[in-house]
Amino acid sequence: MMKRLLGLLLVLILLASCNEEDPLTYCGTQNPTEELPWLKAAIEEAEQSELSEYTYVMSGRYQGQSIFFFQNCCPFCNFAIIVLDCQGNSLGVLGANDGIAVDDIENLTPIWIPANSVCQINS
Repeated sequence: MMKRLLGLLLVLILLASCNEEDPLTYCGTQNPTEELPWLKAAIEEAEQSELSEYTYVMSGRYQGQSIFFFQNCCPFCNFAIIVLDCQGNSLGVLGANDGIAVDDIENLTPIWIPANSVCQINS
């Protein structure tokens, strides 16, 4: 009986250690804002915008792939949120009638917020 309990305890410890997740990667990198050239360039352009304090970048997983989109909290702007894949290609529009539902995105996380941001970001 004691051997069985020790064996069970050992199995539980091994299973617990296997459940530790690796850091979330995006498109094969842990730092997409620096390592994906198209995203880095788009962020640099956003930083130069007159509305930079309203802009930030979100990432997550949609249908098993990494996705990105620029979001903003601009109180006087009207815009569509384009969801992009690892190459910067459009996958569709967030929240449109036939678009991508926010609820279908897993691990939604802000990955870039400018230093002068005025947005209150929920992740």
